[in-house]
Amino acid sequence: MDFDIIIAVLNLLVLLATLSVAFWTYKSQRIHNYNSVKPILQLDLGDYEDDIYVGIYNNGVGPGIITNIEIKKLNDNAVRKDIIGYFENLEWDVFNTGLEGLAIAPNSHKCFIEMKNPDNSQKVKIRKVLKELNVKIEYTDIYDKPMKSIYTT
Repeated sequence: MDFDIIIAVLNLLVLLATLSVAFWTYKSQRIHNYNSVKPILQLDLGDYEDDIYVGIYNNGVGPGIITNIEIKKLNDNAVRKDIIGYFENLEWDVFNTGLEGLAIAPNSHKCFIEMKNPDNSQKVKIRKVLKELNVKIEYTDIYDKPMKSIYTT
């Protein structure tokens, strides 16, 4: 055999191995980049002696961008975008509406509603309404990749 042909074939094999390693490295780095800014949003419910709240907390390492919020009462098909509409005759310390499009930073919290130092009758009213609500929150990461939605029942 001619040594030039053997060297050319070996060079081709090394080139193919190098290209496959480079492609694998590229794919691994891309997966790492997605995971290094992955948000993990959770519905945060607080029912304490001196504080009742409903909010969203980001346990991930990247910002979560809320794309859709659907709140429904059990046995009712009407969908609302905010939770405050389900409560009548209650004065809240904090309430937020229009959270769609909001970006929640890692390790931060955004309240739907919060009441500090509620009396017993207010606690009963709030608990009664909250136990009948279903909440669905859809969100994406900074790459507009849809994340797993939050559901409550």
